[in-house]
Amino acid sequence: PGFQWRDIFKALRLMEFSGEILAGYFFKGIPGPQFMSQAAFRILQQKLSEDLIYWLNASDPISLCGVPLDDLKKSFPRRVSSCHMVFHGKKPVLISRRNGKDLTIRVPFDHVSIQLYYCSLRHLITRPFKPVRNITIEKINGIPAAESDYVDSLRVSFDVVVDIKNIVIYRKP
Repeated sequence: PGFQWRDIFKALRLMEFSGEILAGYFFKGIPGPQFMSQAAFRILQQKLSEDLIYWLNASDPISLCGVPLDDLKKSFPRRVSSCHMVFHGKKPVLISRRNGKDLTIRVPFDHVSIQLYYCSLRHLITRPFKPVRNITIEKINGIPAAESDYVDSLRVSFDVVVDIKNIVIYRKP
């Protein structure tokens, strides 16, 4: 409750007047005043590498998932810890919902970087703390996973078992 806009706005304005932070219009499509540190402003002045591939949990503080902006609602998943997004530069290329059970992949199955886009799935089964034993993928781009063109590309990165509808992926030994 202490971090509601009405509670922190006065403190942010005081920080702006003292030079600790900047106020302005930094991001298009976000209404109202925006604040950021001077260090963050310097970082934003640098161009994001279009070659950078990274993933975020939808509930990560830096994630914009769940932010009530029309442009984001169309292309970002709900802000829950079972959702992950993979980006190539600024472009979201893979959305994993329900810890990998439902995938939306926005590139063709034979895309040159598809193996790199499976990084969030790879993390779930290889992370040092409580890795999952396997991931059952039920749907890829809205169709049963077993019917998907992505099965062969998943086999490159994971041990794969295909049943009637689903794909189960395991860590490669």
